[in-house]
Order: sequence, then C-alpha cells, then structure tokens
Amino acid sequence: MNTSLNLSSFIADSGQMTTESLHHDLAVAPYTTEVRTSHEVVMNNHDYINNYTPMFLEPHVWTDMAGFIRDTVHRQYSEGRKLRDTERALSTLTSFAEWVLITGVTSVDEAALNERVINSYTSHRKSEVEAPVAERERKLMRTLAGLANTVEKRTVATTATPSTPYSLVEQEEIRYWAHWQQTDYRTRNATAIATLALGCGLTTAEMARVREQDVVELADGMLGVQLADRTIPVLAAWNDELASTLTGTPSQYLVSPKSEMRDKPAMTSTLQICGPGSPSPQRMRATWLLAHVDASTNVFALMAAAGLSAPDFLRRLASFASFTPASEQAASFRLATEVK
Repeated sequence: MNTSLNLSSFIADSGQMTTESLHHDLAVAPYTTEVRTSHEVVMNNHDYINNYTPMFLEPHVWTDMAGFIRDTVHRQYSEGRKLRDTERALSTLTSFAEWVLITGVTSVDEAALNERVINSYTSHRKSEVEAPVAERERKLMRTLAGLANTVEKRTVATTATPSTPYSLVEQEEIRYWAHWQQTDYRTRNATAIATLALGCGLTTAEMARVREQDVVELADGMLGVQLADRTIPVLAAWNDELASTLTGTPSQYLVSPKSEMRDKPAMTSTLQICGPGSPSPQRMRATWLLAHVDASTNVFALMAAAGLSAPDFLRRLASFASFTPASEQAASFRLATEVK
C-alpha cells in the first residue's frame, strides 16, 4: 500500500494533525478496518447457516434434516465464501436432501453424500433444467461431499439449443402437477409458475419479479401481466389459474411470496421443491411462443410481448411449427380478407 501521496494530501489539508496521531492512524486504522470486514463476512456466513430455514419445506421435514444440512455447509463450504455462495449451497443441498427423502434412495445424512447418489440426482435434474445448470449443481454437491471435482468432456454444445415445446397432453399434465402439490403454498407457487410461463411466456427472472399489483384486467375483461416495458395478455386457457393466484395483497409476489430471494437460483430451487417431474421454464416459454406462431399472431406484436428484439425464435421453433394445409395456403397468400 503506497501511503506517501495520501499522507501528503492529508497533512496539507490538516495543519493541526500531530506526528504521533499520524503514526497511530498509519499503524492501526487500515489493519483494524480489514480485520473487522473479514470478521463480519465470517459471522454473517455462520449466522446465516445457523438461522437458515427454507420456507418451502414442512417444519417437521426440515427438523429432521436441518442438522445434516447446516453441519455439512458449515464444515465444507462456509469459510472464505461470499454470503450469496453460502445461500446457494444451502438451497442446493436442501433440494438434494428432499429428493433423497422422496425417492428413498438412501438415508438423509452423510450416507447420501457419495458419488453414486449425487450422479443419480444429477441425472434427475437434467430432466428438469438445462444440462449445464445440472452440472454446476453436481460440482457444488461434490464439493459439499468432499469429493474432488472431475474434468469431463463437454456433452452439450456451448451455444443454446432449442427447447422442445410441450405437447398438449404434457401441458395438461403440468396443470395437474400444479394442482396436486402436497401443500397449499406449493400449489400456489406451482400454479403461478405454470401460468406465468405457459400462459404468459415469462422468463424465470421475470416470473420472480411479478407482484399481484402487476396482474391487470385488460379491455376484453380478461387478465394480463404488466411488466415495466410491456403488457402480456394471458392465454384464455390460463386466465382462471392466474386469477386464482391473487390474494388481494398488491405488493405480494406471485411466486414464493414468503421468500425475499428473487434471483434465478431461488426460482430454480422453488421448482425443485415442487417435486420430481417439475416442468422446465425454458420449455414452457417455448411452448407459449409456439402457440402464438401456430395461431398466426403478428410476429412483431409477439416479439414485443415476449421482450425479444429479433425473430431468432422462429428459426429455433421452425421444426415444431404447424403449417397451413396446402388447400388453404393460396387463400392465405391472397390476403383475401384484406381486400376491400
């Protein structure tokens, strides 16, 4: 640390400062500031771990696994970590522990932290999230388990791959999944996620920020979601579900209203807790886009509603789109309905 310039400036500005006090400040101030900052980071981490209680688990379920989760993160992940990283470790390990409990693959304790169980969980997660996300979670789980992270060949392309839209049957299964959650709180979360993604085409980040006051009634009497830069009318098939998520509290979030965490990992965790078979937000958004493409929604209006600046999504969805029967194509190209 070069203090000469700072000292010269300080002395020039303060003729009353004594040599003794100056030496004292040089010797003590920077050191005590650094120690206090480091102490605060460590204390914040440990305090957060000790007080961590996920809102998405039933109290009796959390009581049974709390010691295992807190002890593991304390031991393997708390020292020198940013608070945000510690939060992610707790959330990821909690979701893993609930999966272990639901599947019964092993006991929810140290026995679960082995390579075979972690790999099985990763395979399950790849059915719910994009492969790179599942791999990042796998690496975090290996760190928590005290296993060395392996270097593997990339199994997916680095560029984004098209998300396969859900079929009509799968969409009904998602509606059923949302309706039959284990608790009312999870049902509300799952319904909000399905409605905002399948009914409005929102991204994960956008879903996290929607409050009840953002759900508005449009000119046709049906509902829509008002974001900062655009309004998205909900599909008619999801209008009732969107209405069912409202409790009359304007400032309350639609998804995970009990949580203050609004980032993508928190939303991913909410989906994880809704159990195996949770739908992919990316696939649900692709399904919403495809529904409008098949319905011949004006492409520029669709881009505006989706928050897109370019029509690249058309190329990605081309292989899934329905085409007008040949017998009707000529009439479509004549623009007969536009002729006066």
